[in-house]
This record gives sequence, structure tokens and C-alpha cells, in this order.
Amino acid sequence: MNFPNTNKINFKEKYLINNQINSIYFVDLQSFCRSLIDKEYSKIINSKKSVVFSDGFSVHEILKKQGSVYYPGPEFLKQLLNDVDSLLFLGPNKTSIEKLKNILKNKNLNVKIDSIDIPFYENIVELDLESLRNEINEKDVKHVAVILGCPKQEVLINKLANEDNSFVFYGLGAAFNFFIESEKRVPVIFRKFKIEWLFRLLIHPKKQIPKYTLVFKSIPALVKYCLKY
Repeated sequence: MNFPNTNKINFKEKYLINNQINSIYFVDLQSFCRSLIDKEYSKIINSKKSVVFSDGFSVHEILKKQGSVYYPGPEFLKQLLNDVDSLLFLGPNKTSIEKLKNILKNKNLNVKIDSIDIPFYENIVELDLESLRNEINEKDVKHVAVILGCPKQEVLINKLANEDNSFVFYGLGAAFNFFIESEKRVPVIFRKFKIEWLFRLLIHPKKQIPKYTLVFKSIPALVKYCLKY
């Protein structure tokens, strides 16, 4: 994985205006475990043109020896909205985007927001990627936030990111929902004791059980990885 090479993040200069990268990912424990057992997903996360941040205490403990920086998606999104002039969102519906614009107006943030709605799909082959690329190209933006959740957003970014790095894609998932408060963020007490997973499991069991099942399946690969590093 291509981790940041310093703990002191100069956000605007290093991770927004950087012609060497075309995507930024936030890896939590579930997505990291997926990368250990899914070769195609691993190729995406390990791209040399991507920067990876740890989004969670557990995965940060695993990856910090290799240079990973703990930078949760919600904090990153807040900084992003402060530092860019315009931001294109892929995924959120119009109601969510209007809610975001109202929040930004109340916060006196002048970032220009645009969006492209992504229809529900099970497999990326169901999307008209060429039309989507053309639609993105017609927008006057450099920064594109993809809000689809793991692994859909990473797979889509991998398909859309171009070689000349004229766009930077951000896989932000639930960070958007936390920002517009359509989804409740893990309370501080759970974060303090590093048991965010328990809160998510209690609130959204149907959504979280498949994710934690994947974690359990990957335990042998995870142990092997930890012993290696």
C-alpha cells in the first residue's frame, strides 16, 4: 500500500494538488481484510497512484509500522470542503446534496458543489462507464468524492481514474452521511475505548454482519500479515 511518508500532513499541498496520484482511499479493518483475500481488490488498494489512510484504530495498529497515518474519512471530508474550490460527488441523491449545500451555507463555506447520481447496481458491469466518464469530463472539477461504500466505491474509482491524473478521486463512503447527519456517527465513548465496531453492529446488524463475517474468514491471512510485519 502507498502510505503517506510523514505523520505531519500538509493536506492541501501533498494530498490535493499532487500530480503523482489519482485516488485516495480510507482503509478500515473490513476493507483491509478484504484486500488480504480478494486479489482484484488488493490490486486496487495497492495501486502506486493511490494514497491510503487508516480509518480506524484497529487497522492503524496493524499498518502504522509501514507508515500509515490514522486519518478518519469524516475528518478528511471536513478538511477537503475547506481546502478545495469545487467538489463533485458521485452517488448521493439530490435531497442529500441539497442538505449538504445548506450545511455549507450555514458554515459560510464557499466550495462549489456538483453531483452525479449513480443508479443502484449489483455489479459494475451494469454501469455505463463511458457515459459516466464523459459526464465527469464535462464538469469543471479536479476533485471527485465517491459515496458508494466499500468495495463498490474503490472498484468504480479504479475504473474511472485516468493515467494523466487530471482528477483526484476520494473514496469517502459513510463520511458523507456523517457530515450531513443522515447517519449517526459512533459516540465518543465507543471511540475512546476503540470499540466502534460494536456500536455499528448493534445499530446496523444486517449491514455489519456480512462485513465481520469477512473479517473472520480472513483471520489466517491477517495473522500471517501481522507476523510478517
